[in-house]
Amino acid sequence: MKKLTKHQLFLVFLVFFLLVIISLFDFNKENKRAWGLGEPIVSYWAGPTRLTENDVSQMKNGGFNLIWISRKGKKSNETLGEYYSHQLDLVKKYDLRAIVSLGRLVSRKKDASIVLDNKVKRDELTNIIRTIRNHKSLYAYHLIDEPNAHIFTNLKLVKDFILNIDPSHLIYVNLYPNYAKSKQLGVVGNTAEERYNNYSSQFVRVFNPQLLSFDYYAFGMKRKKNTYFKNLSAMRELAKQNKIPFMVILQASSWTVNKHIPTGEELSWQMFTSLAYGAQGISWYVYGYAGHDGGMVYPRVVMPKRGGARQVLGGKPTSLYYYAREVNVKFKLLASELSKFESMGVYFSEKIPTKNFKFKHISSSLNNNKYLIGLFGNGIEVSHALVVNLNTRTYYGRGFQAEVRSNYTDGLNVMSKNCLATYSVEDKKWIDANKSELFLQVNPSDGVLIRLSKKCNY
Repeated sequence: MKKLTKHQLFLVFLVFFLLVIISLFDFNKENKRAWGLGEPIVSYWAGPTRLTENDVSQMKNGGFNLIWISRKGKKSNETLGEYYSHQLDLVKKYDLRAIVSLGRLVSRKKDASIVLDNKVKRDELTNIIRTIRNHKSLYAYHLIDEPNAHIFTNLKLVKDFILNIDPSHLIYVNLYPNYAKSKQLGVVGNTAEERYNNYSSQFVRVFNPQLLSFDYYAFGMKRKKNTYFKNLSAMRELAKQNKIPFMVILQASSWTVNKHIPTGEELSWQMFTSLAYGAQGISWYVYGYAGHDGGMVYPRVVMPKRGGARQVLGGKPTSLYYYAREVNVKFKLLASELSKFESMGVYFSEKIPTKNFKFKHISSSLNNNKYLIGLFGNGIEVSHALVVNLNTRTYYGRGFQAEVRSNYTDGLNVMSKNCLATYSVEDKKWIDANKSELFLQVNPSDGVLIRLSKKCNY
């Protein structure tokens, strides 16, 4: 057999190299990376309809990292693609991520047409996705909030259409909470729990989400918090079964007489309880919107002169903004630590079934503190525990039982065969105790993350 010359060998190598490069890149789709969670999500619901520099700067300083771009903010003299691009540029300037609301692409009515049935609207959607899909600040597309099960199939069709053009970003849909009525859910069942399990499992089976999301507003005059924990538990199990992350939209405002504006401690309570169940994202309802008290800012509303949608503008921060800022920072740090591990159980008692941690409640007769403990590890062995004090120190008024203030002698003894460490949010690092027993004083609505330490210097 005749040997190849150096020139011929070089050409063979070059052709092989080019074939490898072509196999790695599809030039018809500029970006084929699958979506990934990245930094744990801290977002909001119902904010400014058109973002300004002041809005985005304020959100950045408040610890938010996923910013909403509403379709309603478009001016008459710009296309949707131009509007979205300009807003994405503003978000990128502050090194944040954006979720683009695409508007009503699927009717809420059963068996109604969808945007894909109309060629003009389908082409418009295609052009929008192609215009913004490679923008560095784009994180997600929003389809709809709280859908009925009857439209899950239509939502899946739109999701697949978008992912065929842009496979690299999240297609976001938020689900109803477990206290929604059967008519809202679009499913049947003998109990509320059965109906909700049917609803959420059907959504996963039909829509195949990249991320699970639901809202729950715990601080109403009649709402029982045990249904809140049931909802967290249901989403945790569904997320674990399907190996996807989940997030929760939490209450930060009042919009009706039977809801009260949460306190700063109640914001912390919601964040830590969600985190104990393994949530990798939180979102506050609302940032600032007409008809809502509380929230993060005092919004300004501009009514259109002729037709069109009203514009909601940002404003000065409320007192809750400063509480939320602290809570948001804590969530990102702690959720980032826990993102490396699997949620392995959540318990309302210090008697938890794990050999690595033992908890003993130390309390005075004056105290009413209760604890929630979330366990995390590699799926086989527990290595981390998040301890949450469920006392909110909140008294709702006549007819409600007051929660006694902590006298700070209350706490938990934590014992282990290994040495222990606690995570310091202030120092952003683990601090080794160099001993196998700790006394934890956890303030009301606060939480402490502990782990088995590799260091133990006796």
